[in-house]
Amino acid sequence: MPSLLDIRRRIRAVKSTQQITKAMKMVAASRLRRAQERIQHARPFANEMLRVLNSLATRVDSAAHPLLDERKVPRAGGKALLFVITADRGLCGSFNTNAIKGAGAFIVEDPAREVALGLIGRRGRDYFARRGFDGTAGGGGPQNAGITPPVDYLYEPTPAELFTTLIPRHVEVQVFRALLESNAAFYAAQMTAMDSASRNAADMIDQLTLYMNKVRQAAITREIIEVVSGAGAL
Repeated sequence: MPSLLDIRRRIRAVKSTQQITKAMKMVAASRLRRAQERIQHARPFANEMLRVLNSLATRVDSAAHPLLDERKVPRAGGKALLFVITADRGLCGSFNTNAIKGAGAFIVEDPAREVALGLIGRRGRDYFARRGFDGTAGGGGPQNAGITPPVDYLYEPTPAELFTTLIPRHVEVQVFRALLESNAAFYAAQMTAMDSASRNAADMIDQLTLYMNKVRQAAITREIIEVVSGAGAL
């Protein structure tokens, strides 16, 4: 049975951990609010960029830019680019684990399919680097199915030159928005994890305090019995 001193040290250690987790929860909540504000500020530009490109793509030949080609990955075999966005740090519950698990399920879903990985975040890079994967980068084209142009326009410069400038920028904006959303999701997961850790620490403190009181009561009872037994012997 541990001594009262050992139990008190354990309680102090858990209380110190609880203070850290509470502070980390508050920091994560503050950063989450800022991350959500950045998403809201970036969303109108990204949506307007997509609207302009969709409108432009319906008025010109789809062969005007390589990223406008619709390339369907066959069910068996083929090539695919998979972006895996994880965090650089941990203490965020299952955020990194779920992202990596989803990427792994996509990779093994079709053994004949060639998958190139775009790894963003240290946790994902370290995980796949230990398993011999190389991270690459790439982009994709906008979806323009079902949109009909109401009016035709004369373009200056040419549509091909416009696409050369706008589509890479559109890809950058969409990737940037995905990074912002991943960053906000990380802080939300971290806030939830730290809140759970704080509540678990409180439960552990209650259990240790109850156990300490039982040990102390048992020691007091034993001392009383010894005193009474000694007095009876006299």
